[in-house]
Amino acid sequence: MNPEPAWRCEFTAAGTSGATVRQAVNVTTPTRAMIWMRTSLRTLVSGLSPTERQAAYTWLDFGQWEAMATLHAGDPYTFRTTLHGMELAWTARRVLLLPLVPHIPQNENAPTGRS
Repeated sequence: MNPEPAWRCEFTAAGTSGATVRQAVNVTTPTRAMIWMRTSLRTLVSGLSPTERQAAYTWLDFGQWEAMATLHAGDPYTFRTTLHGMELAWTARRVLLLPLVPHIPQNENAPTGRS
C-alpha cells in the first residue's frame, strides 16, 4: 500500500482577538484544489472592502493561472486577503496520504489477554 498524492486545501481566518477558524479538505488534483479555492473565495468576496474585492476579482480572473502552474510544479500556493480586520488565507499544497489500516472485526468470544 503506497502513499497516494493529494492536495491539502486549507482556509484560515485569523482575527485580532487571536481567534482562528480553520477548514481543510483533501482533493486529488491541482485542478480540484483551484476549484475549491475559487468557490470558497467567491462565497466571501461580496463582503470584502472595495480594494480587497477588486484584488480578489483580479485573482479570480487572472491570478489563478499562476496558482495552477505553481501547484502543478508541486509547490504550495496561498491567496491572502482581509475581511473586517481578519486575515484570510486559502492555501493548497501537495501531500502524500497514507492508506488507513482496514478495520478487522474481532470475535467477541476470542480471548483478549486480559484477566
